[in-house]
Amino acid sequence: MAAVRACLYGAAAPMAALRPAAAAAAHRAPLLARQAARFSVALRASVGVAGRSGAEGAVGAAGAGLARRAALVGASGRRTLFIGMQPTPNPDSMKFLPEGKQVLPPEFGTGRDYRNVEETKGAPLARQLFLLEGVTGVFLGPDFVSVSKQEELDWAELRPQIFGVIMDAYASGKPLVTRVEGAHDTAAAEEDDEVVEMIKELIETRIRPAVQDDGGDILFEGFDPEDGIVTVRLAGACVGCGSSEITLRNGVENMLMHYIPEVKGLAQAGDELQELSKEEFETMEQRLAAAGLRE
Repeated sequence: MAAVRACLYGAAAPMAALRPAAAAAAHRAPLLARQAARFSVALRASVGVAGRSGAEGAVGAAGAGLARRAALVGASGRRTLFIGMQPTPNPDSMKFLPEGKQVLPPEFGTGRDYRNVEETKGAPLARQLFLLEGVTGVFLGPDFVSVSKQEELDWAELRPQIFGVIMDAYASGKPLVTRVEGAHDTAAAEEDDEVVEMIKELIETRIRPAVQDDGGDILFEGFDPEDGIVTVRLAGACVGCGSSEITLRNGVENMLMHYIPEVKGLAQAGDELQELSKEEFETMEQRLAAAGLRE
């Protein structure tokens, strides 16, 4: 496993982190690093291989390079904000990039996913976006905002409203995020064993950047050492995207199994969580009915 760490960071990785038994394999680090880089390229290709054309059509004549110039008026006078817009593999999700502006402060991680307005405490930008009719999801990255919409809604109708919300957020001069709920990152923890630590490092350094480049995110949920299954959760533009399964199998699963022999497969937490939420909702409805609060 120590050789895996070497391949992640290249030949310059701290040798103190390697076990004595693995020191002999350190000379293979440059080769492994190149292999990992090729995996990253393949992963980026698999992320965008499906659904791209439909999303590009939704952007309009300007395509992926469309940028909106917005005039902001504040106490310091008139200045200009450029908001770029990029399609994602999911035709119902679009990536907005306020040029030269930070979206999610680094102290809150590299990505925050919001599925409904109730989850937006401490995130005023996300809350305002959810107030737009048809918005079903918001993902905040370090320098971008991904917005997901209802399938029947046209981007031509929603896009100007999204631009307006983002412009107003920056014009206010207030933080876009003030606090976060729960832990979303894949950062290693002291209690992690070696296998889990390696899985998290690979996701954080090789996989997550490629997925976030398309407006989504992938989060580590757990590892079962008995069957070797890694459980992950998709977020942002990846949610509801038809190419997500291709990305998981051809990109993420292959990379994890290649570098970490203990990993035997990959599972997605989303379906299980949705089913659990449905069961909890039905149970609550039954309790309310028994109490005479439901007809």
